[in-house]
Amino acid sequence: MREFFKGWRRKIGVVTLMMGSIFAMGWVRSLSYYDQVALPEFDSQRSSCLQSLNGSFRWIRIDSLSSSDVWLAIPSRDHVVKSIVPDESPGVHWRFRFLGFGVGVFGQANAKISMPSNLYCCSYSTLVIPLTAISAYLLLSKSRQSTPKKTAQPITSEGGAAA
Repeated sequence: MREFFKGWRRKIGVVTLMMGSIFAMGWVRSLSYYDQVALPEFDSQRSSCLQSLNGSFRWIRIDSLSSSDVWLAIPSRDHVVKSIVPDESPGVHWRFRFLGFGVGVFGQANAKISMPSNLYCCSYSTLVIPLTAISAYLLLSKSRQSTPKKTAQPITSEGGAAA
């Protein structure tokens, strides 16, 4: 079993498989819960938030939240989730949206947000599927056998002594 993990391919394959598994767990959880982690920025009155909902995660900057709102976990079937998810509100203007990635601005039509904020969105599936494919390739592909390097033989002179 130790021989299986000797090469760098297998080690990186295990790491990518773990990363894919972590994102897959986030994907499954995001289908039933709205999660938010807010990190206050010390030089301003704003917070950076990482949100997870409906198979995607988002990074946004919003006006400072109260200390009780640092971590939110709300079942997504609640009606409250529809009002706090920015990409489903009418105040979102998407600059770019393609293959599960998105960049937008929100906050113009929302009364809680006094200034426009950037929104970066990524679908879990755009990370889980490639990471799983890469790890499968790295773990299941045959590792190449290393060939020993040939060393140059010393040239011998007629007397038998090396030159």
